[in-house]
Amino acid sequence: MVVCSRCSGLYAGAALGILYPQSITPDYGAKLLWLAVSLTLAQLIAQHIIGINHTQRLLSGLFLGLVISMLASSALRSIANYSP
Repeated sequence: MVVCSRCSGLYAGAALGILYPQSITPDYGAKLLWLAVSLTLAQLIAQHIIGINHTQRLLSGLFLGLVISMLASSALRSIANYSP
């Protein structure tokens, strides 16, 4: 199966984010997600102006996948540790 550079980065980042055992507060997570989405958007705009660079696509996907996975695993840990 053929996967694009950004998608490969997303998958690799998601795998790395699961292995990174840090709890993220919602405020810090929102800032990280905003940064990851902004960098991905900036890379997309630069791609259309300058041209395709697969390394940049891979790195932007890697960072975005890492942040999303860290947020998801942190949320799941907080749900698992919740006691009323």
